[in-house]
Amino acid sequence: MKKIVAGITFALAMMSLPALAYAATGPSPNGHYYGVAQWNNATTNEGAYADLYISSGSAADYASGGHINQTVWEGTNYSSTGSDWVEGGYTYGYHGANVLTYYWAQNNPTTGYSDHRVTSTTPTVGNWEPVEVYYIGNDTWDVDFDWSTQTDSDGTHTVATGQPPYSNYMATGVESTSSSSTLSGAYSSGMEYENTSGTWSSAWGSGTGLLIYTPAEAAWTTTNAKLHDWQN
Repeated sequence: MKKIVAGITFALAMMSLPALAYAATGPSPNGHYYGVAQWNNATTNEGAYADLYISSGSAADYASGGHINQTVWEGTNYSSTGSDWVEGGYTYGYHGANVLTYYWAQNNPTTGYSDHRVTSTTPTVGNWEPVEVYYIGNDTWDVDFDWSTQTDSDGTHTVATGQPPYSNYMATGVESTSSSSTLSGAYSSGMEYENTSGTWSSAWGSGTGLLIYTPAEAAWTTTNAKLHDWQN
């Protein structure tokens, strides 16, 4: 799904926010719509986590490769704006198919963008899905669903290689490629990050801010710990 995040960094790298919201009528400069929490210039870390609520939704432009997704993004290679990243979440619309599926993707500093449909576990509307992106050594990051590595439709696993440590950036929330797509009310809850000593901290840091390009929306339920996001 080469457009699934083909430029959250293009929109987000423009911002280096305090814990205030940046809001504008969409689309963003890369043509997408966002309602996300982002932590630019984050504490140096090796993992990001959120429990994603699986909301009902629809990608209006799925037939042309469009999508609407709820995602956790983790910068790599000491990125402070997400120029290199690994991500995981669920999406409506995947490579022209009108499906709800888990997926993961990366922008590798050597080989560029790739994405993968997760087939070993299936999203169910109304459930919560723990999504964890974390460094495991040797320029490799795991993307865990249900607290474990999963299998992709191409027979590989949810493991991103060629991605140097560490991270100074993370984000979570909704992204879409059409203003007519919908996500009725998603959440990213229990947000955590892992420091370079392997210790997880509850809540993201005080530098976390909201980036909103309407009609996507985002609002804190619990600041830096639980995000409510949607597109109607």
